[in-house]
Amino acid sequence: NNGTLTITDSSDSKTGTVDNVSHSKGALVNNEGATATLEAGTLTRSAEAGTSAGANGNSWYVVDNSGTLTVNSGAVKNDSGYSSLVRNMGTMTVNGGSFENTFIAIKNDEGGESKRGQLTISGGTVVSKSGDAVQNWSTATITDDAVIKGDVGTWAYKSGDTIFAGTTTVSGGVIEGDVSAGIYGQGTLGENPQSVPDVTISDKAVVNGNVTYNHSGDAADTGIYGDIKINGGTVNGNVCNPADKGKISMTGGTVTGNVVNQNTGEVSISGGMVEGAV
Repeated sequence: NNGTLTITDSSDSKTGTVDNVSHSKGALVNNEGATATLEAGTLTRSAEAGTSAGANGNSWYVVDNSGTLTVNSGAVKNDSGYSSLVRNMGTMTVNGGSFENTFIAIKNDEGGESKRGQLTISGGTVVSKSGDAVQNWSTATITDDAVIKGDVGTWAYKSGDTIFAGTTTVSGGVIEGDVSAGIYGQGTLGENPQSVPDVTISDKAVVNGNVTYNHSGDAADTGIYGDIKINGGTVNGNVCNPADKGKISMTGGTVTGNVVNQNTGEVSISGGMVEGAV
């Protein structure tokens, strides 16, 4: 789409479907400067062959957005173990509808300094069976009535002298999975980077999972920077900092599990309630 597009479903049975079966092709490609709205119907790739081992000759996003995309209803679905369901490098607003994939469901991406995804999810359901339901490399907000079934990951990496770091705000909705911050390429941001992955949980957010940093699982989790803030909401799980330079601060809200500092990073608690051990 290079103009203005509204997708509806006028079929009596409400089975209207846009299905792209070709490799490296999506059901909806909304280009920079274009506007698209999904009101009803299903977007999919029924011939998707991607697995964790590779594309297998036929894989891609179902939706690729570089313009302005609003989803009010309808369904976007795939069963790819290789490609994300949606790649957003424009402005994407989700008020309703459903998203479901085996791998990443919504990847809020970036294409350099001039192309940074702006994602807001205030309703609908986002499901990943084995990856991040929302993977954020830019700016994302989860609020209101959003239901996220899977993990929410916020990432950063360094390209040349520029650090690209995601910022995620969770002020509402329910997340059935872990919320984390991480570095792509452990230790690659350098000393005292000016930009780090940033996560804020506040207000009426409910996280039915853990809050932590993505890390290798090794004893030496070096060069892992980030800033995770719990200012409100409820975390029905543990809050854990395994990062050597990551920060976790709690000024409000409730954590029903434990709060643990496993490395040389920072953990501070100045408000809220922790029901488990500290």
